[in-house]
Amino acid sequence: DDHDHDHDDHDHDDHGHAHGPSHTHTVNFDGTELSITTQGEPHPGVELHFEARYVSGDIPENIRVWFGPKSGEGAMKVLAHVHDDHWHAHVECPGMITNSDAMWIELEGTDGNRTSKAIRMH
Repeated sequence: DDHDHDHDDHDHDDHGHAHGPSHTHTVNFDGTELSITTQGEPHPGVELHFEARYVSGDIPENIRVWFGPKSGEGAMKVLAHVHDDHWHAHVECPGMITNSDAMWIELEGTDGNRTSKAIRMH
């Protein structure tokens, strides 16, 4: 697990880590409110950073994240890692990005129901 590392501890030239603007959004998923921070700008092959902090409501069982269309077609869905009251993930942008693509966040409740919301990043 490389998620508890200092970003200065490795060479950034071998992959497309996102270092760029950071944006925070408060998003409500059918009564569950999360504060979501995204970092980076979407470009083909770039890795964006995602973090969600619990605010209120039911605590999600799982959070999945992807960048692309709502269907997830052509995108790599990532299961966010949970640490206490927050989740984080590294989300890879697909090789082709359209103006309608977004970062999609899907919450899965303890009842198995899933709700998804989009955050526009461009």
